[in-house]
Amino acid sequence: MDEIETWLGIPQQLKGIFDAEHADLYSKAFWENCQHRAVEGEVIDIFPYGREKRFPRSR
Repeated sequence: MDEIETWLGIPQQLKGIFDAEHADLYSKAFWENCQHRAVEGEVIDIFPYGREKRFPRSR
């Protein structure tokens, strides 16, 4: 879980909200399911939030 938290770059003040809504991203089962679906040939489309809803990136 530590690596994905670092990679996502979630601002500390939003972390609790993100975790409550997207806790599945931290589970081994979620990623194994994604891997299985990809191996089976499924193309998983991920539609990002609009720019106004994305986390700000520090420069």
